[in-house]
Amino acid sequence: MLIHGLAGGAHEWRATAKHLVSSHRVLAFDQRGHGLSDKPSGNYSRDTYVRDAIKVVEQLALGPVVLIGQSMGGVNAMLVAARRQDLARALIMIEATPARNPTAAHDIKAWLHTWPARFPTREEALAFFGGSSQRSRAWVEGLEVLEDGSGLCPRFRPDDMVDSISDLAERDYWGDWSRTDCPTLVIVGDSGSVPSDALDEMRRRKPSLRLVRVNNAGHDVHLDQPGSVAKTVQICARRWVRI
Repeated sequence: MLIHGLAGGAHEWRATAKHLVSSHRVLAFDQRGHGLSDKPSGNYSRDTYVRDAIKVVEQLALGPVVLIGQSMGGVNAMLVAARRQDLARALIMIEATPARNPTAAHDIKAWLHTWPARFPTREEALAFFGGSSQRSRAWVEGLEVLEDGSGLCPRFRPDDMVDSISDLAERDYWGDWSRTDCPTLVIVGDSGSVPSDALDEMRRRKPSLRLVRVNNAGHDVHLDQPGSVAKTVQICARRWVRI
């Protein structure tokens, strides 16, 4: 089960999933407030996201599953694995850490503030996200066309995104990390944003952890190098899942 990051959507896993579907059943969903999912007012707490993910697994009778999450989705996947060990066959965290991040909400708010309320054209949106790359195209795909056809806008409310990670300013999730008992892989980009001291602490608390660095990749590793991510996942999943 693939869980996307903040301000993203299930669609961003498409390139990775294409490599995985030949050997595994693959599921990705839009988290609340994102993509085509409902966007209720309020209640974007971490616990709410985790309960949502648990319900998806339970209602589709999927468990136990290999949980794969990127960034915010990586933390959510970890918490599912920690709190419902019966649902987690294995855990793969991509550019995610249990560590506290006191500037996360401020940084995301500042980043979203740079977004225009409306992108007049798809070409201008592509340019904003860095040009015609797979990463940029995925971000543009996450936009929706305005009803009057005057351009494209985000499918989320910025304040909801800030609320979604406000917990990181106040707490860490090291206790939950220590409670996960399934096989665990962490994937980071060679120019990603996970601090090295956080990775060191993850390995100290879980010596069995496998860590893989992907070359020529940033925080959106699965968009920068979907083939490399998928290959790494497949190698590990063959050990964890009977095909």
